[in-house]
Amino acid sequence: MPNPESNLSTFAESERMGLTSQEEAVDSVRQDMLELNKIILDSLDGIKRQTLSPHTWALGTGSLFQGDLEHFYFLDNDNSIVVTHGDVVDDAEKKFGILSGDDIAVRLVMEASPDQFKAVHMIFAMTGVYSYP
Repeated sequence: MPNPESNLSTFAESERMGLTSQEEAVDSVRQDMLELNKIILDSLDGIKRQTLSPHTWALGTGSLFQGDLEHFYFLDNDNSIVVTHGDVVDDAEKKFGILSGDDIAVRLVMEASPDQFKAVHMIFAMTGVYSYP
């Protein structure tokens, strides 16, 4: 099983990219995620959609992250699809961390009652925990 931490950039690589602090690196990754999200949204032209970027509503990492999942259950009831993604989020212990989209999906499926959340399809754009049995 691949080690996801082996893909993390080192501080030297960050400096080479012109980033001189952890805060700049966090902001850079968040902007990259928003840019990728825009590409997804643009490909869904003509479909009602809403984005819930985790750095705006979640705290911590792993499936025990803190965050109000009600955003997913009670949108405008206008049949919008919800687009979310892994993201760099604030973390009380580590200052920041990566919240995986897989962990968000686990929480959504495990905690919601059928009348709150009907997930017909969940689409993953990258390999994750569900790619390796």
